[in-house]
Amino acid sequence: MKVGIFLCHCGGNISNVIDFAQLKNAANNIAHVAAVKEIDFLCSSAGQDMIKKECTEWGLDHMVVCACSPKLHGQTFMRLAEESGINRYLVDFANLREQCAWLYNNKSHEATLKAASLVRAAIAKVCNTKPLVPVSLKVNQSVLVIGGGISGITASLTLANQGIHVYLVEKDASIGGAMAKLGRIFSVDKLAEECASCTLSPIMQEVSTHPNITVLTISQVEEVRGKAGDFSVKIKQRPRYVDVKKCTACGDCAAICPACVPDEFMEGFTVRKAIYLPYSQAIPRAYLIDKENCNGCGACVQTCRSEAIDLEASERCVEVKVGAVVIATGHRMYNPAAMPHMGSCFSNVLTQIQVARLLSINSPTGGYLFRPLDSKPPKRIVMIQCVGSRNEKYGHTYCSKVCCMVALKHALLIKSQIPDAFITICYMDMRTSGMYEHYLLHAQEKGIRFLRGRPCEVLEDPITKNLRVRVYDTISSENLEIEADMVVLSTAMEPSESTKDTARRLGLQSTQHGFIKEEHSKLKSVQTSSAGIFVCGTAQGPKDITECIIQANAAASKTMELIGKGEVSIEPEFAIINYEHCDNCGKCARVCPHGAILINGRAYIDPIACSGCGGCVSECPNNAIEFPRYSDSMILAQIEAILEPNTSQIIAFLDDKISYVAADLAGANRLNYWRGVKIIRVASTLQLKFEHIIFALTHGACGVFLGEGSSGDPKKEFLAKEREQVYHSELHFNGIDPERLKYAKVYIPAYHQLVEMLNKFYAKTSDPDNCKNFSTCMFTNQERIIDN
Repeated sequence: MKVGIFLCHCGGNISNVIDFAQLKNAANNIAHVAAVKEIDFLCSSAGQDMIKKECTEWGLDHMVVCACSPKLHGQTFMRLAEESGINRYLVDFANLREQCAWLYNNKSHEATLKAASLVRAAIAKVCNTKPLVPVSLKVNQSVLVIGGGISGITASLTLANQGIHVYLVEKDASIGGAMAKLGRIFSVDKLAEECASCTLSPIMQEVSTHPNITVLTISQVEEVRGKAGDFSVKIKQRPRYVDVKKCTACGDCAAICPACVPDEFMEGFTVRKAIYLPYSQAIPRAYLIDKENCNGCGACVQTCRSEAIDLEASERCVEVKVGAVVIATGHRMYNPAAMPHMGSCFSNVLTQIQVARLLSINSPTGGYLFRPLDSKPPKRIVMIQCVGSRNEKYGHTYCSKVCCMVALKHALLIKSQIPDAFITICYMDMRTSGMYEHYLLHAQEKGIRFLRGRPCEVLEDPITKNLRVRVYDTISSENLEIEADMVVLSTAMEPSESTKDTARRLGLQSTQHGFIKEEHSKLKSVQTSSAGIFVCGTAQGPKDITECIIQANAAASKTMELIGKGEVSIEPEFAIINYEHCDNCGKCARVCPHGAILINGRAYIDPIACSGCGGCVSECPNNAIEFPRYSDSMILAQIEAILEPNTSQIIAFLDDKISYVAADLAGANRLNYWRGVKIIRVASTLQLKFEHIIFALTHGACGVFLGEGSSGDPKKEFLAKEREQVYHSELHFNGIDPERLKYAKVYIPAYHQLVEMLNKFYAKTSDPDNCKNFSTCMFTNQERIIDN
């Protein structure tokens, strides 16, 4: 083994504080070190050329870079090692700038001592590292899209146009979703005049004829098994009783059918037959039979000239293999019957979706607004916002995001139809963000009245059926009673039953309100808690059509990253199982927050799904699981190497993604913490076993600090707190003060709080008398790099 040590001056950022002569001398005395070289800037072209030259001349097979944070140029030096014939994973880093030099104002003996301990730890780690290679896995290049609304349609077309086969599963008889019911949609460019059907119908038709899309309507996903890249899906398709391929949509069957029921698409304003076409632009364009309302007379069978009807048809099960799943199961509208004081039981009280249907060109009124009870055009209209939204007592606490814009759109459309209509919008806050503000200004110019206040009651005159809205105006501080011909309720968006059911069947995390939770609201906004499963549209939360389309394209893009090439290369940063020690107890699978561990004959960790949280590593009672890049031997070697004898010090294990970055920012902002704070980077503090804690405490550490970044994953955070409690109990059992172990949640922007916590914990635990009670330092003089 030949280890090369490369020291960077960083233009004086490091060398002006740390004594490089002393550091070089110390490093040269460590076993396996074959060369120690220094240069002004290792990351420069000259620096990189020097590294290549030294690696070749000395025949180096391991490398330690002593420079800035590995978060900055780590990948550069790993690539450079590879170009020099060294396995890229046989490289480690001593963070001499952010976590050493920048903690001091000028050249310091303490800084040099701290630098020496960091170099020791890096050498110890790299000497215990094994060569690794990325893992390549074959993936299935088909995708399941659940939900055929605008989001599902968009994702399907984006994927299909790139050569991916898509199975589009829709629970209803036609694709199109909620958008199909809308007459006009608001847009940034136009004021209430964009035709919804003109936007939706062409792409629905494109989906139906696309060679890479298989549409399965009246269908439901029953089961998804497997892992990212290789899912087995079971789909239940209910019978349509009409053969889609034979049906010509002539309508003869519906004409003769005697059974009539309210038409769901028309929001109950008209009736349909038991055999019916969902709506004129439906895809597939074929009739179906509503068996619950069919009387079984058989008249339709006798009338159908194409022999497309089969009353004995049964449901079928379809099984497909896919590499990824996109969930676009949409939303439903809040039922205002849960708020009886809003008057939804009165005939002239409508919801915005009912108004949208009446204002559509294909509505029973031809696009004109009339009162349902007497078919008269309403002249006095009150719109009530936040019905079921922003309400702790009724409905939901969140804002449904689109209601204000929908109310403005409909108010302007009604004004264009009925110029002398007096429209009042009762609101809590009008939310027309960004470029949509011009809708609000235009509505004000048109004379629409805005009244700030939540109505407390809607009453009906039993004779005229006119309405009275009681509301407290929070601006004028008056109780008002407004006469109205029609009241329109802006109801909340809430997760559909399909969204809740899909989350349950696929084992996905949901928000407290029932929407499917994304893995990270900013960085992974379309990924879910399970690898290979993506979410878009209103299944993830309230949003308008534009946002749905954008997010659907994002989900398709991330899906392509996974399956686009037919195989995926994965860095070896996932947990692996030593089957010689594994007894299939299943404890690892129970704690995994991402469902990455499957027990099928024997335990298997899916490299794609594994997030590297480490929960399984420390949970395994047989030590059968480890991270190749953060193995037990590496951690124990680092602990032993980084600690100094006869010195008050703590080990601070910081997770790689957040806590370690926060420590870097603390250095970048020149925030000081004690030299005795010794930082060791780990994949996650969840991987740490009690063995690591006790080893540190019995080898010179006065305390162990576990800094874990906030993941937003309740399962991971619960596991972290549970581990802390278990380790505290075990410390107490071993006669060690449990207060010598501290777990802390760390946030990147709160790096100053990390420094404060480290300093407080160090001050609390660094009493030498207390340390002597359990510290049995195992260092020899020869192992010490720098003599005090």
